[in-house]
Amino acid sequence: MGQGDMLIRKLEKTDVEDVTRLSDQLGYPTSMECMIQNIEMIKVSDDHEAFVAVDASNDQLLGWIHVFLTHRLESGSFCEIGGMVVDENVRGKGIGTKLVKAAQDWSIGKRCFNMRVRTNVVREKTQKFYHQQGFKPGKRQQVFIKTLQ
Repeated sequence: MGQGDMLIRKLEKTDVEDVTRLSDQLGYPTSMECMIQNIEMIKVSDDHEAFVAVDASNDQLLGWIHVFLTHRLESGSFCEIGGMVVDENVRGKGIGTKLVKAAQDWSIGKRCFNMRVRTNVVREKTQKFYHQQGFKPGKRQQVFIKTLQ
């Protein structure tokens, strides 16, 4: 696949199988049924968008990114990359950079000029990638999770 053979487009419901497969590569396995619900929630929200990178020669999905606009009482509005993954078989070819650019363009279109991304501290390559994209470390924090029943 050459650089000119890739296109970035909005995520569609028909991408569910590939998005589910790539989410598993990212370390977030989920069922297709659950992923369909997630895609539907993103598609109906004006404050969320997801883009996919596709090999134009064979329509193979190469990666995805989810971006959303959020508002905080104490710190105002910002856009955040909720998740991104590029297929492990095609990493290092500029696909992630183009996905980040699509998310940034969407954010600017929302008149939001601050973007954030969170990454697990053990993902050193991911941290290096985002640094190369112009992101700078902000703060360290602990994530607390509680399951509500």
